[in-house]
Amino acid sequence: MLWRKAQKEILDWIVNDHKALMITGARQIGKTYIIRNTLIEEKYDFVEFNLIDQPELVGLFNGITKGNCKSFLERLTIAT
Repeated sequence: MLWRKAQKEILDWIVNDHKALMITGARQIGKTYIIRNTLIEEKYDFVEFNLIDQPELVGLFNGITKGNCKSFLERLTIAT
């Protein structure tokens, strides 16, 4: 039941909202898993940044502000 509720909320956010999505909870309970698998099951394209497993990516985010975030994401999309 919780899985379906969380999955529905993620899908609703994708369709209806353009603000940041924050999912909180205790460690090791499946937060990343539910997001990743929802996107895979629904066949959405996505990019995952794991700054713990890939610390070299931290530098990509230096200097990003609210004002230039959109252009950063557009450049990132073009680069991939």
